[in-house]
Amino acid sequence: MPDPRSDVSSVYHAADDDVISAPRRFALIADYDDEHGHPRRDLAYYGLALPDGGFTTLLPDGRPHGRWTDPSRLCDLLGLELVWLDALP
Repeated sequence: MPDPRSDVSSVYHAADDDVISAPRRFALIADYDDEHGHPRRDLAYYGLALPDGGFTTLLPDGRPHGRWTDPSRLCDLLGLELVWLDALP
């Protein structure tokens, strides 16, 4: 039913049993030794696990990096550590 205060209808119409979840944040961490042999841990990428099951990564400055089906696979490919920043809902 349209809102009488607006001539635009709602965009999302969920069924009673649908659950809407927020994206879950993660970080991809690079572990390495610097030029002096000291261990370093640096942020390589930020990421979001999206409600549709996909994953997106961003560079530390906020620019987009990519969209993936599995962040664990990306970590294996790039030699990074996956750190979840949000608990499971």
